[in-house]
Amino acid sequence: MEELRARFLELAPDGFEESETADGTELAAYGEAAERVRTVFPDARVTRVADDWVDRWREFHHAVTIGPLWVGPPWEAPPTGALAIVIDPGRAFGTGAHPSTRLCLSTSAAARA
Repeated sequence: MEELRARFLELAPDGFEESETADGTELAAYGEAAERVRTVFPDARVTRVADDWVDRWREFHHAVTIGPLWVGPPWEAPPTGALAIVIDPGRAFGTGAHPSTRLCLSTSAAARA
């Protein structure tokens, strides 16, 4: 699987989607990257993606709370009293949910306490 992910990074350098399905792990590329993937993997399955995919990713990005810190996107409101860190994740940037980010923020929050 790691070799396939590495190949996808070459074919879709702007990013691709990875999800677990009943059949295993699915990797998805969009736009021109999808055509590059089909050239290398001619048996790849092609599925039409809804036109709203550009904005639909926002449904999956939600705020996280780490100690007194609230890390969230601009379309969500922080709870009253939380120290808000607003990150606009775009289609490629993080949301504060990655374990390394959480560890850094929790360490910083503990140091301030």
